[in-house]
Parts: sequence; C-alpha cells; structure tokens
Amino acid sequence: MMKLEDGHHLRFKPHQLTTLLADNSRILNHLHSLGVDLSPSDSDEVMKEIISILPRLKLERFQLTAITCSHTFVDWLEFPMAFRTAFVACISTSIMMEICVEICYAMFP
Repeated sequence: MMKLEDGHHLRFKPHQLTTLLADNSRILNHLHSLGVDLSPSDSDEVMKEIISILPRLKLERFQLTAITCSHTFVDWLEFPMAFRTAFVACISTSIMMEICVEICYAMFP
C-alpha cells in the first residue's frame, strides 16, 4: 500500500511503483531519489521490479537496504546478474550524488 512517510517521501510496494511509472512515464523526469528495502521474504519480487525500473531512472540518490538473518557478509555475486548490471548502470551516471548500501541483521527465533 502507498503510504505517506513524511512531507517528501512515499512508500510503495514494488508492483505499485512499477505500475505508477508505467502509467505516468513523465514521473521518471521528476524522480531523483529511490530507497529499496530487501528482505529475505520478498527479495525475488523486489528484485524483478527493481530490475525493470532502474534502467529508466536518472537518480541523484539511491539507497539499498538489505535485511539478512545471518551475521555473515552479503555477497555481491549472490545478487542476480540483471540486478548488478542495472544497479551499476544506474549509479554510474554523472548526476548520481549519493549511494547508500546498508546491511541490517534481523534476529529471528
């Protein structure tokens, strides 16, 4: 569900953002910042949607938060090749000013 986080940020489920951008392509010119939260339970769905969105964006800021249930490192090579390619292309633009990758460890019983 779309949820207003504060005066400047909205929270979408991945399919909602994809649908919004498909129906209103002019928004792509005004989207400058994107944050993505990946958790083990929804990472496949999120990956597919992000892979389809990233090549069309001209972002100034991208934040990727990965939530893992182990205290081991997250291996870049474990991400799908299509995601790695789209991510690198997105962050390699001359307008990119900030990239944040955060790994959070969730404690599950």
